[in-house]
Amino acid sequence: MSKTEVFRGQDGQWYFHVTGDNGEIVAQSEAYTRKADAEEGVRTLRRVVADLDQEEEVLDEPSRSNGTR
Repeated sequence: MSKTEVFRGQDGQWYFHVTGDNGEIVAQSEAYTRKADAEEGVRTLRRVVADLDQEEEVLDEPSRSNGTR
């Protein structure tokens, strides 16, 4: 299971990153001036990922340039 961490960088800004099961960082945020904004970024990311999980599309063939399959 992935892990999300909110932390203060050496520059004094707030960040978050997501680590995968293997411990590697798989996503990282921009800089935030307030910790609350970084935490809101985590909540937004979780909502987006949950939405993506529900909108799975499977294509039988790659789309052609003229829009047919």
